[in-house]
Amino acid sequence: MQATALLNKAAQGTGPKFRELLQQEARALTDIGNQFRIRHSETSKEALSNSEQIASEQIDFLFYRLFAFLNYVLETTGRTR
Repeated sequence: MQATALLNKAAQGTGPKFRELLQQEARALTDIGNQFRIRHSETSKEALSNSEQIASEQIDFLFYRLFAFLNYVLETTGRTR
């Protein structure tokens, strides 16, 4: 419920399609975190890649994707001040 309210606030002044986009991104990021081994201790989850170099690049990509999402939500809801 709190996540819904936060996304609603972040989407204020936008159309319903952008609000839906925020919801889809939140769900996608949650699913990625739940399915893949992001941390070394999560041995029961699927590895991103067999190659350390590629896995590192994938983790960087996912970090920046999550950072951009969180930064947008925090900025638009006035939580960065």
